[in-house]
Amino acid sequence: MNSLEQTTQLVIDLIKQNKASDFEFSIARSSGVSTAVRLSTVETLQYHLDTSFDVSVYFGKNKGQATSVDLSKESLKKAIDSACMIAKYTQEDPFNGLAPKDKMAWDAPDLDLYHPWKLEAKQSIEIATECEQIALEQKEIDNSDGAELSSYEGETYYANSNGLVTSIKNTRHSLHCSLIAKRNAEMQTAYEYSIALDSNDLISPSKIGQKAASLAQQKLGSRNLKSQKCPVIFVPRQSSGLFSQLLGALSGSRQFKKTSFLLDSLGKVVLNESICIFERLTDRTEVPGCSLCMGNQARVEEGASVVSTSTRNFPNRLGDNSNVFLASAEVAAISAKLGYIPTSEEYLSLMKDIEPLSGEIYQYLNFDQIADYQESSSNVPLEMILQS
Repeated sequence: MNSLEQTTQLVIDLIKQNKASDFEFSIARSSGVSTAVRLSTVETLQYHLDTSFDVSVYFGKNKGQATSVDLSKESLKKAIDSACMIAKYTQEDPFNGLAPKDKMAWDAPDLDLYHPWKLEAKQSIEIATECEQIALEQKEIDNSDGAELSSYEGETYYANSNGLVTSIKNTRHSLHCSLIAKRNAEMQTAYEYSIALDSNDLISPSKIGQKAASLAQQKLGSRNLKSQKCPVIFVPRQSSGLFSQLLGALSGSRQFKKTSFLLDSLGKVVLNESICIFERLTDRTEVPGCSLCMGNQARVEEGASVVSTSTRNFPNRLGDNSNVFLASAEVAAISAKLGYIPTSEEYLSLMKDIEPLSGEIYQYLNFDQIADYQESSSNVPLEMILQS
């Protein structure tokens, strides 16, 4: 039993002494390191160690809540006693209480969120410096706001009076670079970043620096538009912010306070019909290549059903006892969207959205027109080409 698990059991025992009718709480601990470099000079090098405790207790329909950043027994007891005292003086709310027991996550799936990185201070400085240095070497890049590398890992326990005790461990790693481009008297800023659960999935420092520089260069020479109504195209990195605003407008507190722009919008269409939101937390993505297709290093879970665009099939090819259905790229894409193989009616209906884009979709892969391949091929010695 680790220390956080022991603390969880201690809190349960302390709350029961107060005879609350129901309770729920979370305990978390996180640690990490962050390094900021500007113009090849280390501006900050920080180590982080944080803890938190959040408890809610119920006496009937009265609720009290308290928090603490100290996980000592004395501080935990004070927080619990404070929550119990608050509950005795708050007004009853018929909607207070825990979620129904049968709706709780008794069998939460492993979402593969924990990939710790043993990042040393020297290594973090080298990565951040490399990222910024490559950016400063690009044309028209005049200055830098710096590059920052960070790595965090944490563990959280949740427990309630229904007997549910669960925990989750997670990691987050990020690399960020911000630059200033200059052309004559005009100056523009831009940034690029990468965030990943696994440090191996971070975009390389050189590509982060080059992309930040490219974005800053592209903004040079920009013009202002007159006031008008016109279509607006948002870059992908803004999508999460837009959806955050939407989800925030749907929140109960915003609806109750009547501060939501979606007030009284139940049953109304609030987004363009071409936009859809779906969530399948246990899905995973793989780097394009032959590994999963051939069933080499990566394999699907035993008994999984797979829609594949491969050209051949045989038992256990993609995984033990897997059910593999060979399909066209269109059927595979539609199956990915629906989560199942479409009926003929569903297929024909969704193909109406794909067919108008056929000119953009169905193209030969012209390697000579891809920037990364152009860059690589330009550095190949003539002797190597002749030998091949």
